[in-house]
Amino acid sequence: MKVILTTNVKKLGKIGDKVSVKPGYARNYLLPNNMALRENKKNAEYYEKIKDDMKKNEEIKLNDAKKLINDIKNIKIIFNKEADEKDQLYGSISKKEIIDFLQDNNLKVKSDDITIKNQIKSIGEHFIEINPYEGINEEFSVTVNKKCPLDPGSSTVALKNALATNETLVLLNVVVLASTVITAELFLYSLKSVPLCSNKLPALVPATSPPSLPEVILSD
Repeated sequence: MKVILTTNVKKLGKIGDKVSVKPGYARNYLLPNNMALRENKKNAEYYEKIKDDMKKNEEIKLNDAKKLINDIKNIKIIFNKEADEKDQLYGSISKKEIIDFLQDNNLKVKSDDITIKNQIKSIGEHFIEINPYEGINEEFSVTVNKKCPLDPGSSTVALKNALATNETLVLLNVVVLASTVITAELFLYSLKSVPLCSNKLPALVPATSPPSLPEVILSD
């Protein structure tokens, strides 16, 4: 399918270019996102009318991309990860983690704008490329530090803390249960000292003292 690009598209062409693309790519991506027009006489005339506005939009996108690159230069991309004795990570740093890190710093980068040439699977310094706009490429350093196993944020300590919390909850439940049983026993015992026709609520302790033993007098 032939289309007329209404914006610069990386690895495809620049605004105003007439290019051939797969029908699915055009229908599912370019056309719905207003990035291209189907090539025909009517759309060619329409593009001539809007091309000045489209070029102004491209200038805005270009300036935004340059600002984004400069803003990223002002921060350090650092991750703290657990690793084995050979400094190999239990997994790898993904694009999503990098995007989330940048998002936490109020920097919005798309997944397609990031290139990880070599998987980040070890402690140390690594490099990625960020390409937010056609012709705007910059390489950035990603530092991965080894997380100390004793760090409060480590999974081992977090697990121990969770277990300690569960043990505390169990002990509290036992205390509450024991208190409930004792209270119930005292309540039942107090019922024995209350007449059946009494309107008074039974106390939690015996209302009357236990009967005293008869006095025994021993003769000489």
